[in-house]
Amino acid sequence: MNYGRRSMGDQARYSPQGPRPLEDADRDAAGQPRVVRNSEGALITRPSPARFEPLIAPEQQRQLIALLDERGGTQRGKPRSQDPARNPLGSRVFDLNCTWPMYRQPCGGSFRYTCGLYMQSHGARCAHNHLDGPTAVRFLLSCVRQRVLAPRLLAKLEARLTELARQDSAEGTALQELRAKEAALVALKGQREKVERNLALAETPEQYRAVAAQFENFKGQEKRKSVACGAGREGRGSASRPKWHRR
Repeated sequence: MNYGRRSMGDQARYSPQGPRPLEDADRDAAGQPRVVRNSEGALITRPSPARFEPLIAPEQQRQLIALLDERGGTQRGKPRSQDPARNPLGSRVFDLNCTWPMYRQPCGGSFRYTCGLYMQSHGARCAHNHLDGPTAVRFLLSCVRQRVLAPRLLAKLEARLTELARQDSAEGTALQELRAKEAALVALKGQREKVERNLALAETPEQYRAVAAQFENFKGQEKRKSVACGAGREGRGSASRPKWHRR
């Protein structure tokens, strides 16, 4: 039994010695992770026999695996589409007769959903065939629209959106105030450091006392601004935490 024929992780990849970082060969021309097929020498092999009798004969299993490899040869190495618009109802359409999922199939310049049991049994175990894809999507959107635009739900939805907009506006104002305080704190630090350098260059006691007074003034302002910025960060952090309600 072999394991690890393909690698597709975006953080680390499989190797017989354990996880490894991604290499140049694991990325496409745009730098995005791609699915790679590992060589035979990089597979994990289990040579010892299983401790139970196989459900099918080993020779029949080898023939089945060879047949599956032959059927999937044209699709091997091709990544699945990441565009939800190409399959808007993927894994959400089921045949009401046999309850099997219906899978997307290209059909001319469009697409359709076909019953999985119908395809696997060649029409012997399910009487349904296919459903036009765009028609199914329009039907679902009309059902969602009818549900959302119901008078009672529409009022609740409008109230919820208004509340979310109010929270976003309040958080945006608080964030602007916090950034202004942080910018003022940075400016005060720069002024305090400049006065500190001048304090070391004072030549007379009068100069030293004058510069020292400025230094203490900037130091006090910096401390107050630091406290204000810390309080602003804590308040923003608590406001952004999710609120859980018991239903």
